[in-house]
Amino acid sequence: MEIFTADTYLCDDLVNRVKSVVCKRCEVNVYNLNKHFVTEKEEEKAKSYDIQLIPAIVVDGELQDMGKLGQLLFDNKVNNSLGPIKRK
Repeated sequence: MEIFTADTYLCDDLVNRVKSVVCKRCEVNVYNLNKHFVTEKEEEKAKSYDIQLIPAIVVDGELQDMGKLGQLLFDNKVNNSLGPIKRK
């Protein structure tokens, strides 16, 4: 799993939420696309997925619909044993 962020508190919250629910075997790579920190490799990776909005999540090489993030956190792409997420 890859998470592309912009070094904001909203992005950090998303990263923490995702990391709290993925299995221990799952690898989560976080790429900061903030212009002050982004590397050429990170920029190329984001372009390869045609990322237009941040934050963005890629699972098994597929860019996820962030509007369906709740569903992503429930389905098998993240972890078969997830329970419901408590929403505020």
